[in-house]
Amino acid sequence: MIEVRHHLSRIYVGRDGVPEGAKVTAEVQQVPSHEDGLLEFDTVLTITPRPKRYVLPMEGTKLADGTIAYATLDHTGVWTIKGYAEKQSAVTFHATVTQSDIDTAPDWVEAITPVEVTDDEK
Repeated sequence: MIEVRHHLSRIYVGRDGVPEGAKVTAEVQQVPSHEDGLLEFDTVLTITPRPKRYVLPMEGTKLADGTIAYATLDHTGVWTIKGYAEKQSAVTFHATVTQSDIDTAPDWVEAITPVEVTDDEK
């Protein structure tokens, strides 16, 4: 067995760097060598940005405590309604969902207009 360790200390990914929450993976692929005894390979670095996140406020719907009703996906994968005083509260308490979540949601959830939240709304 031959073990070769190659350390690459830095790769420039642009002025803004890797977006927060992005998934970074590296894959090494052997490529044909044109010289005997030389092993050549390419390293493919993939940066998958964090998917867009949304909150789902139910327009015109207030709960008994005066909070705005939001459709949320709980930790067990069940859609439910929770009250938040404002959009920021929904974001802070992790009531955000992805488009993929919305696409597989029941009809009553798909009828709600999603509101995109940005990474600076934490």
